Amino acid sequence: MEPPTHEACSPGPGKGQLPASLADPHPSRLGVGHPFRDAIIDAHRAALASGEPFYLDPESGLWVMTAASLWERACCNNGCRHCPHLER
Repeated sequence: MEPPTHEACSPGPGKGQLPASLADPHPSRLGVGHPFRDAIIDAHRAALASGEPFYLDPESGLWVMTAASLWERACCNNGCRHCPHLER
């Protein structure tokens, strides 16, 4: 697993619901060639659809916050996979 990169994030929490354009991870956090990408995207989308704030990561077995749950808080600059605050 590649270590996350820490790009600059917008400082505050998002307003309203998570925009659909921010639902998938930034390419620097989950590359197109990642071997578990499809399974991760599927698990994330299922959690978003059911309103769950976390999903079980198919690669590591750890709980991962969804983009929607991260949208509600300010960026922590910890390299979250689904950080919606990264500039796109």
